[in-house]
Amino acid sequence: MSRNEEPLASLFKAATHHDQPDHGAQFQHLCEMYWDALHANATTARLFLDDFVALLKDPDHLALAQNVIPSLRYGAPTSTDKLKARIQDQCQPASQHTASKEMYTEAHQLYAQELEIVQEVDMYRAAMLLCKRTNLSEAAERRLRKWLDDARFVGEEDE
Repeated sequence: MSRNEEPLASLFKAATHHDQPDHGAQFQHLCEMYWDALHANATTARLFLDDFVALLKDPDHLALAQNVIPSLRYGAPTSTDKLKARIQDQCQPASQHTASKEMYTEAHQLYAQELEIVQEVDMYRAAMLLCKRTNLSEAAERRLRKWLDDARFVGEEDE
């Protein structure tokens, strides 16, 4: 084992001992050292690539790694470095992307439903105002009628 490989090897060995009280801090140190080694010494880092990815398959390890390596966070841009990009791809499986897309779609649907409700409330208020349920000046009535004429509502198609 070369001199460059020894520190990484000892950190990887320590990372397998989950029972140590400072395991999280040691693992984060390993992540920082390994991520830097990917840039500085790709040959040495390549030796431990599979070990590093295997450690990141554990959700607890991945969460710790994401704290010190922003590139591993969901939504981070893919690295231009081939090894880093490979690690990013293997740490964010397609199921996460699918789940994220479903969450976005659901949130979008909820937003559209909320918008429709708000628009219905606005129409009800406008109707109440125009039916003289309240004192409305002529200028306010003109503005309200103009707003109604210009309003675009959810589900309304272009004419």
